[in-house]
Amino acid sequence: MVTPALYLLVGKEEFLKKEFSQNLKKSIFKNSSELNLNFQEFDAESGGFSAFRDFLQTAPFLSEKRLAILTGIDDLGEEE
Repeated sequence: MVTPALYLLVGKEEFLKKEFSQNLKKSIFKNSSELNLNFQEFDAESGGFSAFRDFLQTAPFLSEKRLAILTGIDDLGEEE
């Protein structure tokens, strides 16, 4: 069984956050087909939170894990 993990990247250094995300993708997905089917980025500012949640609730396809990145979380309301 795969244990869920959550990484919260906070700060103004966008380059470091992107670099961490790239390294995480490389460590989780060994080939591009796994990456294409099980990785997605969402923007909370444009209403992507519900799509983000739906993506994470879906089982991985041809892989053990899924990875979703949500940006713009500063603009989420309390209910989200």
